[in-house]
Amino acid sequence: MALTLKAMEYFTTARRHGNIAKAAVDMNIAASAISYPIDQVATEFDLTLWTRHRPRAIQANPRGREVARKCERRFEEYQNVLNEGAE
Repeated sequence: MALTLKAMEYFTTARRHGNIAKAAVDMNIAASAISYPIDQVATEFDLTLWTRHRPRAIQANPRGREVARKCERRFEEYQNVLNEGAE
């Protein structure tokens, strides 16, 4: 299964907030809509990228932080392409 830009965005937002519910509020979507895509990121890399704490809290491990940085760069590049296309 291919890793989508949406899954990368959800994963990096949840990692940044450390909480799925807070990421959902930030993105104006339901928390349940984030859980599957962020699990998809871990499945795609066949790695454990975070530890789940309490309901909806996550903490990225070193691999998770590395993957998040790479995803953030790709997502920024994508946003730049969209912005350049709009100009």
